[in-house]
Amino acid sequence: MSLVLKHNPNSRKRLIAEFSNGCLQNGTTLSCELFQHKQTNNLKLKKRKILLADGLHLKYVGNNYETCEEYPYAHKYVIAEVDKRTGIAQLFEADHFKLRPIMVADVERDDEEKEKTKKQSEQDERSFSEKQDDLTEVFGSHKRKRAMVTRLRNKVADSTEAVQTSVEALMETSGFMSPEEDPSDAQTIIPCNKDANVIEDIYPLGKIVPEEVSKALIPEAEQFIRPTLQTIKQWQSKGGALSWRLITEHARNPPLAIVQSPDVHTEYACCLQLMAYLIKTFKLKSSEFRRSRDLFSDMAEPVKNWLLSEFFLGGHGRERKMPQRMKDKVLAVALVVAWNIDSFATDAELFKEAFAISSKKLSLHVRALGGSIKVHTSGGIRKESAVLSLPLQFPKTERGPRGRK
Repeated sequence: MSLVLKHNPNSRKRLIAEFSNGCLQNGTTLSCELFQHKQTNNLKLKKRKILLADGLHLKYVGNNYETCEEYPYAHKYVIAEVDKRTGIAQLFEADHFKLRPIMVADVERDDEEKEKTKKQSEQDERSFSEKQDDLTEVFGSHKRKRAMVTRLRNKVADSTEAVQTSVEALMETSGFMSPEEDPSDAQTIIPCNKDANVIEDIYPLGKIVPEEVSKALIPEAEQFIRPTLQTIKQWQSKGGALSWRLITEHARNPPLAIVQSPDVHTEYACCLQLMAYLIKTFKLKSSEFRRSRDLFSDMAEPVKNWLLSEFFLGGHGRERKMPQRMKDKVLAVALVVAWNIDSFATDAELFKEAFAISSKKLSLHVRALGGSIKVHTSGGIRKESAVLSLPLQFPKTERGPRGRK
């Protein structure tokens, strides 16, 4: 039987529901609810939907974007309705939902994993000497216990003022509030619109990166628009900023919503190019930026001038400095760029790998910007994401009474 295919792009999308634990019997009815992402102005997020189905014994939940993230290549689901009389098959676009049953055990397991992760992080923060003191307190002799108590007492008495001064300096350089300040007046490392109602307006790239810099990035960023596999292998073989997975995976597998719009794809590529420059800047050693007379000579002049003025102090050559607070600023800008690339939920592992930083350092910077680290398990694999969402969650610093002098 020959058919004539007819596509109806303007018709309402159909739904394809795939149940993970079996198939529905004929005559079975389910009560369903369809939820759509509220950020309709975001090309990537506005197409995300969640389907909730309520059966006689179980509830099922699924989404239409998990499959796209596992297989981030251009593809669509369609349903064909065949009219045997006319021989015309009408094609309708459809959203695919893989529904899984909601089990009470899954909820309990998630709570157990969160509690286990919290305890593990608390244990990791303790130093070797603190763990050694715990062993001495339980198994040590009387002589060792008295020596430990005396050492801890002297250590606290000698370091009270030094610790107080260090904390104040850290709060001042990192942008945390002093005890006299209101938490709502806390300043972050980069300008922040804390009164924004839309997440895109909290750290707008247009105010962080000047317009002339953004335009200068376009010619270099063209390499990130549909790069071939051979090109990506060349980046990886040369090393440097372009070889990190944070750059290559985003260049190779951009979201479908971004590829469909040339302007959005160009902006996406410019963000990747800027990220590569930030990685290179962050990893510079003092010997490199002090000895080099013409630093960043391979970059466009506006980009070069902006990087030197934004993240370095002093003049040229040996007078040029990059203190720790400037490195923190590079990380803060890089996090904002990553959030704009990944719709404000970026892969923490890829970011840590590219900048060669620890989980603790990443967490500190994410929280300083009002974000949070989310841990989730998918297919038995534990993943961490650096997330920015409303309302902002800035860290609160509380200071206890001063010790005796």
